[in-house]
Amino acid sequence: FVAVMMLIIMLLITKAVKPVLRREGLLAQKHSALTNKWLLQAINGIKEVKVAHREEFFEENGWEGIFQKLRLKFQVFFPFEGKQIECIRLQLNDLQEFPKKYWYLGNNSFLLHGFFNYRHIIFGRKKRKRKNFLSAFRAFF
Repeated sequence: FVAVMMLIIMLLITKAVKPVLRREGLLAQKHSALTNKWLLQAINGIKEVKVAHREEFFEENGWEGIFQKLRLKFQVFFPFEGKQIECIRLQLNDLQEFPKKYWYLGNNSFLLHGFFNYRHIIFGRKKRKRKNFLSAFRAFF
């Protein structure tokens, strides 16, 4: 009798419970992968670009154009006296002016921390080197 009951329980587990657990496990794995991807994008953001030396990718794909477009909408200021660096003060929601592929920068922990401390994000350009940057720092203007 015990052997028959164990056989029935084993069949029930392999035919009914195992497929449900497998399906739930795959869904959890997929959700975990998406969460990890989001966290990595939020944590790494600009640091990832610098470490991987991908600045050229962004320059080739229009950072200069983005800056020129935004400088028509926002006031330009020069926070560093004697340096040829022009900047635009942005709010967090102004990042939607960037192409959609760069919206992940709004989740960058460095930018979020700076924004909530200083209430702005700085998008700037070094004129001579034609390099753009996105940062958060205290600027008086």
